[in-house]
Amino acid sequence: RTKAAVISVAVERAERMVQAGFAKAAAMKIGVSVAIVDLEGRLIASGRMDAARQESLEMALNKASTAAAFQMPTDQLGSRPRESAVFGISQAQLVAVPGGIPILDGFSIVGAVGVGGGTPEQDRECCRAALTAP
Repeated sequence: RTKAAVISVAVERAERMVQAGFAKAAAMKIGVSVAIVDLEGRLIASGRMDAARQESLEMALNKASTAAAFQMPTDQLGSRPRESAVFGISQAQLVAVPGGIPILDGFSIVGAVGVGGGTPEQDRECCRAALTAP
């Protein structure tokens, strides 16, 4: 294994990322769910705001898993969803709309954040806010 293969997002940072996403959503007066996954799409931390729809948590997880699998933001996938079988993601889990962004540690992708519950643009902004968490 290479060093990049074993680095992941620490649970403490993942929890801070969830809270940073919530803070941005609250500032926009919306309710969202936030999910943080490792590079293989396994959940590290997640949460759903009281005002968020129940299904928003599944959407956040799917966006995060998609961003991790393709190692790119979900809004940049374009025609790539056809390749999803290569990554072991079902078409039902694949999300090619804003709201999923890879997490970097230096130059290495170590996981992804996904947000669901707002408009695609609001979800993307909450993702960006989550990425600013130390």
